[in-house]
Amino acid sequence: MLHPQPVSPNYQDALVFSGILQLLLQFFAALTFDGGVLLFVNTLAIGAFWIVAAFIFFRRPAGPSPRDARILRLGYPLLLCHVGVLVMLTWKWQGRL
Repeated sequence: MLHPQPVSPNYQDALVFSGILQLLLQFFAALTFDGGVLLFVNTLAIGAFWIVAAFIFFRRPAGPSPRDARILRLGYPLLLCHVGVLVMLTWKWQGRL
């Protein structure tokens, strides 16, 4: 039987910061006049980020390493840049651009 482990408060600061940043960038992406491209890219990056965050969280719930906290705090903007480039390259390859 699984026993719940205590969750470290170190996760809270990083996840709150990242969540607020994601909400702000999603709001501004929705306001752009690009046909929803930036909103699509941002939504993909948010989904990918939370998959990685869940993996980190379930791997070490009681004691995150400093690297884990840094990834959770600053990983989203880096992931957003990479997802944007990959989406544009994929669309170019498919002939949509």
